[in-house]
Amino acid sequence: MAKLPAGVTIKHGRYFRVQGLRAENGKRKQKWHPLSRVDEGMAALYLALAEFEKVPSADKMPDKITSWLKVSLPGLSASEQVETSRMADVISKVFADFRVEQIQAKHVHEFLTTNFVIPGKLRTAQRYRNVLNRIFRWAIVQGIRTDNPVEPISLKAPQKRDRYVSDTEFH
Repeated sequence: MAKLPAGVTIKHGRYFRVQGLRAENGKRKQKWHPLSRVDEGMAALYLALAEFEKVPSADKMPDKITSWLKVSLPGLSASEQVETSRMADVISKVFADFRVEQIQAKHVHEFLTTNFVIPGKLRTAQRYRNVLNRIFRWAIVQGIRTDNPVEPISLKAPQKRDRYVSDTEFH
């Protein structure tokens, strides 16, 4: 007999995916999800397992960002709402294939570095870092995450201006 995938076991002639749940009152709980019958073969098992582990689209990053925008935008000024929505749209396109809990600090660092730091757009990188920080803080409050992957990332401060342009020079 072929080796079963991790977390799959046979019971009463059926394949089950055993899912460990949080401990309540010091006792671990398990949930058994039926997949397919043993006599249907391994192909049916792998199809059922793939269907079971398929991530619903509602758990993807763009949907969570849309939920965050509904909560966070009303407290901002009109210009800041437009800018935050634009930046959130860019973030949701970049992280479209990820779930919120899958994103790690290395993914955020790579996004900020390749798109903003290397081209020399340090102020823009700081603004995107701020929006990402707010999104992940919201995810922590919602119980989606337990940590914020943006916190360990520090960006180099942009150079201060030597002098400011006067109004007459501007005009």
